[in-house]
Amino acid sequence: MLMGVTEYVRHRGCTLQEVRHALELGHIVRLPNGQIDSDAADRSWKENEIEVPSLVKAGRPSAAEVAQRQVVTVAEPGITYSAARALSQVYVAQQRKLVVEKLKGELVSRAEVDREAAKLYRGLRDAFLNLPARLSSQLAVETDPSKVFHLLDGDIRRILSDFADGKI
Repeated sequence: MLMGVTEYVRHRGCTLQEVRHALELGHIVRLPNGQIDSDAADRSWKENEIEVPSLVKAGRPSAAEVAQRQVVTVAEPGITYSAARALSQVYVAQQRKLVVEKLKGELVSRAEVDREAAKLYRGLRDAFLNLPARLSSQLAVETDPSKVFHLLDGDIRRILSDFADGKI
């Protein structure tokens, strides 16, 4: 059956670029009137197993080609404009996510966390440093080593438990 190029594209279920590529390679031949014999072209297509380069596929890369693309994660000299633009969009999205998390109260500043941690550990340090002053008189009169052990052990455990419970 004779058909024009666009008719053959519809018949074949491919893109115009793929048919043009097959014409350029000579796998499909136009008749003198400019039409294509679809039966002969289909046989030729099947015999030659025409492989169309990814550049001709007009934005339809295969899954393997997509997987092989390098993902740009750092702006370096020499990256393509499209990679730099994609990276810029990633940064914008990350920044917007941080703003939303901060507004929700899920994000706090590092300085605030550092101040709170310093306050907590200062309280723990002070509690341990006060241990000798608080226990020295009791330990001085004790002669039984196990009683000394239990006094120290009990106070150390109390300090650590208070710290874990947020009382310090």
